[in-house]
Amino acid sequence: MSEKIQQSGTVTEIMDEQTFGTFVKREFVIEDTGGKFPKSYLFQCTKDNIAKVGELTIGQQVTVHFDIYCSNKNSTGRYFTNLSAWRIEAGEQVAAPVAAAKGDVDEDGLPF
Repeated sequence: MSEKIQQSGTVTEIMDEQTFGTFVKREFVIEDTGGKFPKSYLFQCTKDNIAKVGELTIGQQVTVHFDIYCSNKNSTGRYFTNLSAWRIEAGEQVAAPVAAAKGDVDEDGLPF
C-alpha cells in the first residue's frame, strides 16, 4: 500500500533547470517553520512537472505532494535520496524572510 506524502511550507529558493544528457530536472526549497526549529526540504521536479516550478515565487506558501526515491549511483555504495514532487498546491504569498541583523548572529554566522 502506498502512503500519500505531503509537506507544507514557504518557498525559500528556486533553482535553475539542470540537464544531464537526456535527464532534466528543476529543484526548489521550502521551509516549514511550524515546529520548534525550522526545517528545509529540497524537492525536484522532472519531465512535465518542471513547468510547475516556474509558477512558484519566493515567499509563497505551498503544499507539495511527493514521492521519495533512493538510488545507488553507479553501484558505488553511496546512496542518494530525492524528494520528487508530483503536485504543488499554491497558497498565499507571505513576506520573504528577513536576514538576521549582524549583531544577532554568533561567530559561526548562526542566529542562535
